[in-house]
Amino acid sequence: MPRRGRCVAVACACVVLALCLLTHRVTEAAPPEGPCRGVFAAAAWCDMGKSTDERIALLIGALPLADKIGMLGSAIDHPAGYSNATGVPSYQWWSEALHGVAYSPGVTFGGSTPFATSFPEPLSSSCSFNESLWKAVGTAVGREARAFHNEGHAGLTFWTPNINIFRDPRWGRGMETPGEDPHVNGRYAVNFVRGLQGSDDGEGVLQASACCKHYAAYSLEGNNMGAAAAQDDVDRHHFNAVVTEQDLTDTYYPAFEACVGDGHASGLMCSYNEVNGVPSCADAPMLALTRDSWGFDGYITGDCGAIDDISGAHKYASYPAEAALDALQSGVDLDCGGFLQRVLPAAVANGTVAETLIDTALSRLFRVQFRLGYFDPPERVPWSSLSAQDVNTPAHKALAYEAAAQSLVLLENKGGVLPLAQGIGSVAVVGPLGNEKLVFLGNYNGIPEQISSVLEGVSAHAADVSFAAGCDDGVACTSIGGADQAATLAATADATIIAIGLNTSIEAEGLDRTELTLPGQQDALVEAVCAKATGPVVLVVVAGGAIDIRAAVAKADAVLYAGYTGQSAGAAIGDALFGVFSPSGRLTQTWYPNSFADTVQMTNMAMRPDVTTGYPGRTYRFYTGETVYKFGHGLSYANVVYSEAAVETVMGGASESVGVRRALAPTSFLRMPADSHGALAVCIRVSNQGDVASDEVVLLFHVPPKAEGRAARRLVAFERIHLKAGEARVIRFELSTDELEVPGADGVMAVPEGAHGFEVGGEHMATHLMGGSTRAEAH
Repeated sequence: MPRRGRCVAVACACVVLALCLLTHRVTEAAPPEGPCRGVFAAAAWCDMGKSTDERIALLIGALPLADKIGMLGSAIDHPAGYSNATGVPSYQWWSEALHGVAYSPGVTFGGSTPFATSFPEPLSSSCSFNESLWKAVGTAVGREARAFHNEGHAGLTFWTPNINIFRDPRWGRGMETPGEDPHVNGRYAVNFVRGLQGSDDGEGVLQASACCKHYAAYSLEGNNMGAAAAQDDVDRHHFNAVVTEQDLTDTYYPAFEACVGDGHASGLMCSYNEVNGVPSCADAPMLALTRDSWGFDGYITGDCGAIDDISGAHKYASYPAEAALDALQSGVDLDCGGFLQRVLPAAVANGTVAETLIDTALSRLFRVQFRLGYFDPPERVPWSSLSAQDVNTPAHKALAYEAAAQSLVLLENKGGVLPLAQGIGSVAVVGPLGNEKLVFLGNYNGIPEQISSVLEGVSAHAADVSFAAGCDDGVACTSIGGADQAATLAATADATIIAIGLNTSIEAEGLDRTELTLPGQQDALVEAVCAKATGPVVLVVVAGGAIDIRAAVAKADAVLYAGYTGQSAGAAIGDALFGVFSPSGRLTQTWYPNSFADTVQMTNMAMRPDVTTGYPGRTYRFYTGETVYKFGHGLSYANVVYSEAAVETVMGGASESVGVRRALAPTSFLRMPADSHGALAVCIRVSNQGDVASDEVVLLFHVPPKAEGRAARRLVAFERIHLKAGEARVIRFELSTDELEVPGADGVMAVPEGAHGFEVGGEHMATHLMGGSTRAEAH
């Protein structure tokens, strides 16, 4: 069925509230003035006939030391400094665009750019498992980013995406990431970055600059900024992430390698924390890995205050000048803050820091600006025509709706109660998030022109819709004085929608959770409403991190995980509930029981289980405990059947079938030969045997030979397809045997000897394909 996108205008009060809460300026700004203007247009470094290397060398040679130092810092209250000698203007490196152009020091909302399109948070977008969607969103965000810049309302360097592994569900920033799987995070990064930068290979003039963050092993906020969630009384500025080489290799590094290697990101941010006793921004081998092994050729910025932390919070350096030296020698080029600008004048004067280190950092910063066309005449920059007319366009609004729709995950549908009938008589919408709008923006957001709520989305399909929040104080829900009213509405409604979950007062930057349950008395509200409801009850769960919702699920008929799905959330939710389309997303994080929070320390970075201590491990690849929902779980309204699976060897472009089974049972086997060390193809027939058209996300997991410390299974490929009612398609995944490599205890990657298997499909319909031996030395 065709999708209908609608957006409901936000009341002025909501916009005013957003602006007041975020206290950001809303002013008019002049179009940007580049460095090669006026009398400096004829400067040698502005000569486009020279190579970029020549232009950079000439520019650095013309800069006084004080100007050089002034250009190495960019913070909230002061951008990188202006150079009188060269005409290079001050520049704010810090702009944000996680899921749309966002509040940040470099971004101004107002005047010609009062709004920006707000797409789903990355954690929600990742549930679509749609690489083309991720690239389309990145492209749209990049176009709006460049348009903001051309209007004088943003820089060109955007500190996004956040591709840290969502290793612990309590982490307040998990919503910013694509989830817990290294392969998904890497593919998301590649596609989003290519879209945002406007280049698949990093060549040509970039549309905008992307920055992969936070490198590396960052996934804890702790007790900073008022939070008190880290059990060991530690915050991100002081935390030492103790990580094995094995975990670094197959968990914490891969997304960054993909982001700067295959994605060609032009920026990288080192994180606050230490890794094995060394602050990330002072870890020369770890930073060199990106340039020497992964092909990174951009700039590295420290997170805000991270260079200061080297001597301050971490006490790794004995004094500030040594911290500055450590950062620059390790390959950091920019300070988010004023630390380098304060420390370097004396450090250079007394010989602690050589001016050549500053020149090296500047050369990398300038190179990115040259790649952005910052030093070129506008008529020579292909993105110069973008303007305010290219922001918040109908096409971008439609894409925001499509992204929200593809991100929804149907967790439960008992008895097929969904979709609700279009001609339904009455619907009760209850719960603390039933009529909320700003919640769907998550964090690192801008100002969308329109946001739709669950209530509005449902009201578009039913004439008789009533609402009661139930909770007296919003999502905290410490009191449910409104529960009786909510239950009364449910008692007479043909269907009841209960919108529950979290918001950024519970999970956010600087704010980890301490438990995985629903806040306050939300469970009690669900129980009271379900006890009186006479029609089906559907839970709409709004959250980033996983929640133990088993008590609520036991009383409800269906559950839709909505996440933080941006400006079109309510419209997409309403359309999904009433069958305009079939929700088809899958979870990109494991949903753990609350006991996980009671027994597992956030500060334990180990991915692998430890039977001697009872530590259960983390994420679907290693976790050995009970789950609420598994990674990859997701239902639809269609009846999708997997069959006729095969593994083939691929040699010189030709394929040879190794084995086929018809009408596979869940434990059917296929065997592949031991000498299949060129490439392998896994094929599966996917058919929609129902009467509802639907997308289907096909997941391919590699099951390596069993050994201590080895993942139980690991995602190696995925594809989102659309199936009409009655349609069948054969999906083919081609893999090199390199993709079957796993790390040993020393972190060295190799293809292990033994039986390799594959699982195809969702976790609820897995087909197992088992192979023969593949030797490490064969690939």
